[in-house]
Amino acid sequence: MALLSPDFMNRLDTLQVGMRKVLAGRFRGEKRSKRRGSSVEFADHREYAYGDDIRFLDWHLYARMNRLFLKLFHDEEELRVHLLIDGSKSMDFGDPTKFHQARRVAAAVAYVALSSLNRVKVAVITASGISELTWLRGAQSAGRLFRFLETAQPGGRNALGPGLRRYMAESRPSGVLILLSDLLDRAGPVSPLKSLVRPTLDAHLIQILTPGELEPELVGDYRLLDSEEGDAVDVAGTSRVLAAYHRNLTAYLTEMRDFCRTRSLGYLLTRTDTPFEDLVLTRLREKGILR
Repeated sequence: MALLSPDFMNRLDTLQVGMRKVLAGRFRGEKRSKRRGSSVEFADHREYAYGDDIRFLDWHLYARMNRLFLKLFHDEEELRVHLLIDGSKSMDFGDPTKFHQARRVAAAVAYVALSSLNRVKVAVITASGISELTWLRGAQSAGRLFRFLETAQPGGRNALGPGLRRYMAESRPSGVLILLSDLLDRAGPVSPLKSLVRPTLDAHLIQILTPGELEPELVGDYRLLDSEEGDAVDVAGTSRVLAAYHRNLTAYLTEMRDFCRTRSLGYLLTRTDTPFEDLVLTRLREKGILR
């Protein structure tokens, strides 16, 4: 089954990848950034300060107000977009699976970026390493993007933390980075995310969980098996056990939200049963990932 339908792709053509931070880019392209530069499109004024380039003084405004103002212009720069997908075994759960939902979101955001002539890199992080499709550009690259995502498979133990650290060290990313993961890590929610905090990056975390993980309905006795580590634990589906689960889950999610807020990381929690069009066209736009 195709990750995106042709009709949905037509709706994506009107969108752009959002940028919450003003970042200094090194490449010039077709996308307008918030950074002020020297292109021909006027942006705003500010008062002249000692050392400013007098070539950009607005003498017409000076004649009216007898004060010196500098003309500011929008800079045109190429945005680099990094899409990272957690490929650990726990993502292969749910109906649809968390991994399938992550692939669809990555496909949608990457398609928007390609249609806007941004550069796109997609990577799947697994215990066996990082599988990358690097630096696509232009809508004609969408076929390669979709084939890469459609053939990607989850499996193995959780290696998100080491994988992220390796990716950040080797790629030294700048621009926009979006991580799609359930973030179910025994080390806690914060440890894998620390490497994403850097001034050259506008990073977002999209956490994908199933309805059963957020609101389990357990009646009777169960043996729960860790899909990644192989550990098993026997539990009874009592109200006391469920209450303890919800307390722990709330504390886990609160710790993650607080970390993202204080480190200026974007954060979105979504469920696998959220309608895909609503997730992309409404939730991602509300969070500034798309606009």
